[in-house]
Amino acid sequence: MTNMKLLKTLLSAALSGAIMSASSLVSAYGMFWYDMSTDLPMWKKAVIFPLSNAWEPDRFLISTDETSLLYWENKYLMERFEKKIKNMHTIRLAPGIQEKGEILIDRYSMLLEPYPSEKARAAAVFEQTGADMYIIPQFTQKYVHKDVSPSIEANVELSSWTEIKNGPDGDKTTDKKTWTVHHVMPAHNVYLGVTELSYTGYDTEANKVMLFSDIRHGGGDDKHVFRDISKYLRKEFSEIKSGDREKKNKAGTVKIGFKNISLPSNGNVDVYSIGGTRYPSSEAAFASFNRYKDGSLNISKAIDELTIKSIYYATKIKAVEELNGVRVITDGSSDEPADYYIKGDVYTWQRYWYWTAPIIGKTTETIKSEEEKWKDKDGKEHTKTTTQYREKVTESGGWWSVGHRISAEFSLINAKTGAIVFSSSSIETNDKIMDAYRHGLDKFYKGVKAYLKERGIK
Repeated sequence: MTNMKLLKTLLSAALSGAIMSASSLVSAYGMFWYDMSTDLPMWKKAVIFPLSNAWEPDRFLISTDETSLLYWENKYLMERFEKKIKNMHTIRLAPGIQEKGEILIDRYSMLLEPYPSEKARAAAVFEQTGADMYIIPQFTQKYVHKDVSPSIEANVELSSWTEIKNGPDGDKTTDKKTWTVHHVMPAHNVYLGVTELSYTGYDTEANKVMLFSDIRHGGGDDKHVFRDISKYLRKEFSEIKSGDREKKNKAGTVKIGFKNISLPSNGNVDVYSIGGTRYPSSEAAFASFNRYKDGSLNISKAIDELTIKSIYYATKIKAVEELNGVRVITDGSSDEPADYYIKGDVYTWQRYWYWTAPIIGKTTETIKSEEEKWKDKDGKEHTKTTTQYREKVTESGGWWSVGHRISAEFSLINAKTGAIVFSSSSIETNDKIMDAYRHGLDKFYKGVKAYLKERGIK
């Protein structure tokens, strides 16, 4: 063991204490993984770096203008960790952040310099701060997708009429007129914001111990999007620190392990298709898309490191959360014998951009409405309402919406016999791809729970 690792171990042991009180189990709502073989739940000090861009990793995004969006984003991120995560002291490297009157970015400015390797940065972080880990947040995507809603034209039949309600002659419609207009809706630009925010956590020897990424398409202004993504990392991190999952897992008696989860074979390349036709790039696919019609542009997503780790993590954590009386073997390298194994096959891992075509329609508007009193032959008073209506042309421009779909099959296998004792398959859609995957797991674990309950495991 290196001196640095020994010192870190001793520091963690010295700082360890009571774990924070119980909190509700939550979903990360994005890609999330942490190394469950580490002592991360017991770590007490983390360095939070300012934001950066994945395409400019050596330049941290810092602004001293307190009215700027960037200043607010860094401040919001820092505060979420400092105020919401108990039993974790954070050293926050952003302008304006003070500790005991000292501006931390001045004290630790050397940590924001470029380093020849992540290992060199990790060594500097530990040397300067004694922290157990550090977190680097990055925008991995941040752009506005621009497109054109094409010009369309149509002949629209319009009408006008008068409705009389509760008159001396009852209800009736009069003065019906109909005519046709030729309407042209001009082309116009349409926009869809895309923001993907990722966080990578490292230990003091530059090993990745935590990964998080979530994406939003549209969804409001920049502050709303940033706040929405950031809060889920904080919730998941808080749940790890609580230790609730570990306590529940240790209490289980029946042991469940995991076999391989097979994934789509498109490797590290996104596959773009419209119908059955594939295209070499997103640009080519969008260029070939007929925007006069509704339709979907499908992207079969590459299965990268974060995706693989998030899939396995979600599968294991869902088992811990959903199954009572079960101890989940979370360590994939463990030789511990299991009573059951879970096997998964993911067939589709896809994002789809759905285009809703522009349309010319019509709506009815009220031109005038009047009331008039009248009496019947018995002298009883009534109120007649006369309303004039007229139709007018409406325009609805084309627009993109983005969603995700997965198809998967999961099986529970008896470890002694090798027999599949329960399985379920599903096709799920959601605006967040990991939530679509979790929905499939929910269905599977509901069946597993029923199977185990029949055998007295509660």
